[in-house]
Amino acid sequence: MGIRAEVRLTARGLKLLGKFASAQANSRAVAQTAINSTLKRSKPKAVRAICAQVALRRPYVSERMREVPATKDSLEGRLSTPKRGILLNRFDFMRRMLTRRRKRTRKGKGKKGEAYKQLAGIRVRVKPGRMKLMPGAFLIRLRRGKELGDDVGIAIRRRGAKGRSNYTVRHGPSISQVFRSVKDDIAPDIQRDFERTFKFLIKREFNR
Repeated sequence: MGIRAEVRLTARGLKLLGKFASAQANSRAVAQTAINSTLKRSKPKAVRAICAQVALRRPYVSERMREVPATKDSLEGRLSTPKRGILLNRFDFMRRMLTRRRKRTRKGKGKKGEAYKQLAGIRVRVKPGRMKLMPGAFLIRLRRGKELGDDVGIAIRRRGAKGRSNYTVRHGPSISQVFRSVKDDIAPDIQRDFERTFKFLIKREFNR
């Protein structure tokens, strides 16, 4: 079972928060604002960090990264990502076709020596860079899809399996898996951004 990756921001432990205990309601409101504004600025950075590791489009990742804002009762906000694996068709892919010559004439299959195309597999780019070939892979319409397009999967036959469902629809890494590999790199900058924002807002609040 996958683990959901998150980056959390919390006001716990901030020295300035306790310093203004006499105006705790105001300081908590400022902390809430600082957390939520920092989350909004940090989301594009997190999306860029993920897309540097996998060949996904930024809008696709951004739509699936959730901002959970802080509230007046809970001074904690977080960026959360889904743990479900991504269908390989969400990455760049193309069919790998080979040109062959017919060795003999078969009924309804053309003439001997005639050229024809044969599917050799699917090329997929999961990580930035070159595409990799998945020999024997093919496109299949998913149950929720009405035509080959966005709702297709990349499948491979299971060895020894028989019947119409003798294949496995392949998935790539989940966004959460990728986020888990980069979140420790970006978390310190996010925390520093939050502390700077909080200090600026709290001083402005109490210097009016």
